[in-house]
Amino acid sequence: MTLTLSVQEIVDEAESRLNPGLLSKHESWERVRLGDIANVQNGAAFSSRHFNQDGEGLPLIRIRDVGKAESGTYYAGGYESCYLVYPGHILIGMDGDFRVAIWKGPRGLLNQRVCRLSVRNPELYSARFLVLVLQGYLDAIRDKTSSVTVKHLSSRTVEDIPLPLPPLSEQCRIVAELDDHLSRASAAVQGLRAARMRGGSLAHRLRDQLLEASWVPRLPLKSLLAERLINGRSVPTRVGGFPVLRLTALHDGGIDLTKQKSGDWDDVQAAPFLVRQGDFLVSRGNGSLRLVGRGGLVGDVLSPVAFPDTLIRVRPDVLKIRPDYLSLAWSSSFVRRQIENMARTTAGIYKINQRMLEGVVLPVPNLIEQDAVLARWTAVASGLTYSGEMLGLLIERGVRLQRSLLIEAFAGRLVPQDPDDEPASELLARIKAQRAASVPQQRGRSRRTAKELSAPPTSVTGDDYQQEALRL
Repeated sequence: MTLTLSVQEIVDEAESRLNPGLLSKHESWERVRLGDIANVQNGAAFSSRHFNQDGEGLPLIRIRDVGKAESGTYYAGGYESCYLVYPGHILIGMDGDFRVAIWKGPRGLLNQRVCRLSVRNPELYSARFLVLVLQGYLDAIRDKTSSVTVKHLSSRTVEDIPLPLPPLSEQCRIVAELDDHLSRASAAVQGLRAARMRGGSLAHRLRDQLLEASWVPRLPLKSLLAERLINGRSVPTRVGGFPVLRLTALHDGGIDLTKQKSGDWDDVQAAPFLVRQGDFLVSRGNGSLRLVGRGGLVGDVLSPVAFPDTLIRVRPDVLKIRPDYLSLAWSSSFVRRQIENMARTTAGIYKINQRMLEGVVLPVPNLIEQDAVLARWTAVASGLTYSGEMLGLLIERGVRLQRSLLIEAFAGRLVPQDPDDEPASELLARIKAQRAASVPQQRGRSRRTAKELSAPPTSVTGDDYQQEALRL
C-alpha cells in the first residue's frame, strides 16, 4: 500500500476543483480531524484454529462482512470484551473497498483489518452524520492508494481525515433530510435490482421449459462427440511464446479469446490443443461447486490459440447437436444438477474429469427441433436482455441521485443555514478544548490487540447489550 499524499492534501486537491463532489464543504463550516471527535479501534488477530462455520461461539466480523447483517464465520475461543461489536456500531473495512457501514447483525467480534469508530460526544458531532459523510473520503483515499494486489488502509489515516464540521443543529437537519430522501431512493434502487434478479430467474425457468419437454430424447455427451474429449496442457509462460487462453476467458457461457497469455511451447507442441469455432470448453475445477463444470462456446477464431490444462475441450458432432444448442443445454438446471452430483472435492477444490463429462445426459431433439428451440430462446433472451438493460439504466440513475443528494448536503445546499445556530468555529473550539482536556491516547499497537485468552466467551447481560448498542 502506497499513499503518496496526506489526507489533507487529497482534500485540498478536491477543493481546488470547481466541483469537489463528496468532499464538498459549505464556506461557513469548519473542518475537524476525525481523531478529535471519534475513537478508532482496530480489531484483534483471532487465531484461525478456533474458526468454524457451525455457529459455535460468536460471529467473527471480517472485512467481507462490513455492510452485511451476518457473518458466516464463527469464533469459539476466548476473547476480550473490548472487541465485542453490537448493532449500531460503526465499522470500516481496512482492505479493498474501504467500506464504512453500521453493523446491523447480532453481537459479534471485531476481527483484524476491521476498525470501529466511536463518537466521543454526540453533543459535538452526530454519529449518523459521520456515517453519511465518511464514505466519500474513504473513496478518495482508496483512489489515491496504489497497490500491487489489495489496497490497505491504516487507522492513522482514518484519524487524520479532515471531516466537514457544520453546526450541530445543522448536522441534525441534514441527517433528517438525507434519511428521508435516501431511504426512498434506496428503496427504489433495491426494487429495481430485485426486478432485474427476477428477470434472470425467469430466464432460467423459460430456458429449462424449452429444453426439458418430456418427449425429448436424453443422450449422453459421449454419443454426441465428433472427437474424444481432451484436457488442455499446462505450460510455463514465456514472453513471445505461443498464445494460450487463461481460465478467466471462460465467462457467461462464452469464451473471450482476448484473455491470453504466452506459453513456452512452439507451434507443433500447441497444435493438438488449438481451439476452433464451435468448440465447447468446460472448466475442470473450481473452489465453488456452482462454478465447476461451467462451459463456454468458442466463436470466431481470428488467430491460433490453445487452451490450458484447466479446461476440457468438447468438440460436438454437428450432425447430431448444434454447438449453440449444446451451450444452451449445458447451462440448464437439468445438466447443472448432474455436474454438481458428479463433482468430487480434493483439498477444497471441486473437480470433474473426462469420464464424468462423457456421462452427462442432455435433452437432444433432432436438428430441426434444436433450431426451433434456439429461435424461441433467442427471442425470449433478447427481450429479457433489453428489459435488464433498461432496469440497469434506471438503477444507475437512482445511484446518481443518491450521490447528488449527498453532494448537495455536504455543500450546505440541502437544508438552510440558521443564524441562531452555534457557529461552526465555536463548535470547533469546544471540540479542541474537550480533546485537550482528555487523557491523551497512547499511540501504537495495543498489546491487547494480539492477546488471546483461554477463557470461554464472556457473557453479556441484556442491560450491558442495550447500553453498548445505544452508545452511538
